[in-house]
Amino acid sequence: MTVGGGQGDASWAAGARLYSGRVDPSWSVAAARARVVIEVFRALPPSARVHPAGGGVGYRGCWLRAPDGTSWVAANGLAALRSPAHDEVREDAQRAFEDAILATAPDGVLPSGVRAGARRSPPRA
Repeated sequence: MTVGGGQGDASWAAGARLYSGRVDPSWSVAAARARVVIEVFRALPPSARVHPAGGGVGYRGCWLRAPDGTSWVAANGLAALRSPAHDEVREDAQRAFEDAILATAPDGVLPSGVRAGARRSPPRA
């Protein structure tokens, strides 16, 4: 799959799912930076587990969306690709993909404790 080919930077978006009583934060991501994040996803091993679903109170995962509507989500030690062509789930036990998405957030967008590497409990089995 090709991502970001010829598309403007402003069309890429990312966000975090927070249960805080406020609107979940989202932000624009430069196409070049998004491509780096997607390479992290591609390096993850495939998973037979189901799509990640973050639930409960507090941080529940994050997402990245391409200009063509393809989306990636990361939560609970899993990462998933959703596109019209296919879906796939990969293991993200070290949260590398999740951290890569969160690292694209501009300073001040995410609450303290949510920025890459500074949050969450261990992945669910």
